[in-house]
Amino acid sequence: DRDYFKALAASDVGLFIGQVRPGTPTFLPYFNVARRRGTSDGSFSGVINVTVLPSYFEGFLLTLLEALASGLPVIATDAAGGSDALNETCGQVIPSGNLDSLVEALRWFSRSRGQLPEMSRGARREAERWTWDAYRLSVASAVEPLL
Repeated sequence: DRDYFKALAASDVGLFIGQVRPGTPTFLPYFNVARRRGTSDGSFSGVINVTVLPSYFEGFLLTLLEALASGLPVIATDAAGGSDALNETCGQVIPSGNLDSLVEALRWFSRSRGQLPEMSRGARREAERWTWDAYRLSVASAVEPLL
């Protein structure tokens, strides 16, 4: 979903809320919220983007890790594995099914645009913790006492 980039590069359309799209490979829905990033003279310098995963029930979303690996701060519910992978450096965890919390998280991101570049770097750092090697070691250490 790069529609937000095209729309915001062309002009300042304000807050861009993308269409709900199926994630890969899970096909669980997500959407992007973005705002144009400008310079002091008003020219285009990029896009500030947040991925929203408003899930009611999941184990752990690969889509969440894909967003982090892409450098996108994430708003996810506590039912989507957000509590395991997100912290204040890369996103926010909200209660599942709580629309007021979702609205407030979106407002916080809108008010805190200056923090988003650092959160983007935090997202990449957090994604780097979730490697297949780390997963293999975690499973091995959990299973070893049972063998």
